[in-house]
Amino acid sequence: MTKTRNTIARLIAATLLAGTAVAASAQSLSKPEPYAGASLGVYNKYKLDCSAGVSCDRTGSWGGRIYGGLDYGSFAVEGVAFGAKAGQGTLRLGNGTATPGSLSMTGAGVQGVLPFLVHGDFSLKGKLGLAYVRGKASIAGGVQDDSSWRPMGGIGLSYALNKQVSLNADYDTVQAKYNSAGKVRTDMVSLGASYKF
Repeated sequence: MTKTRNTIARLIAATLLAGTAVAASAQSLSKPEPYAGASLGVYNKYKLDCSAGVSCDRTGSWGGRIYGGLDYGSFAVEGVAFGAKAGQGTLRLGNGTATPGSLSMTGAGVQGVLPFLVHGDFSLKGKLGLAYVRGKASIAGGVQDDSSWRPMGGIGLSYALNKQVSLNADYDTVQAKYNSAGKVRTDMVSLGASYKF
């Protein structure tokens, strides 16, 4: 797991450095401004099946994300780490058999952020990127988990309190595998704040 974390950290650092190099060579781009933020998932929903007689609660009890990036004015490059607590439903074993269980996920990745509507202190942005995600399924007889590269995306609404601090509401979606046969999508709505240095 330490090797995986190191690989993700290197990927995020390389992407941020590449973004800086691209921006430095383009005269039309503004000087990058670093920023960081965090948000708490107020609604975390797993797209799990629920068979008859299976305990079903697709809503994770908590979730959240931390992130940091470089804002070039017309776009940003952002590294993000996230997690969502377990939801319950019907899961698939490696051989395809359905079984009741609970599922959680964690991950980290890099995404581009594009503001496509700015009105006064409000801005609406789209996000698209790639994440290394680990899905963990707890079932009768043990735990199954798997890690894989997955696309992630979302939208966000920001309100600038001043030049440094913004309040943010975000919707993010990502998929995770928890074994060779099972995968699930999670949708997270989160609230938080960011600081521009």
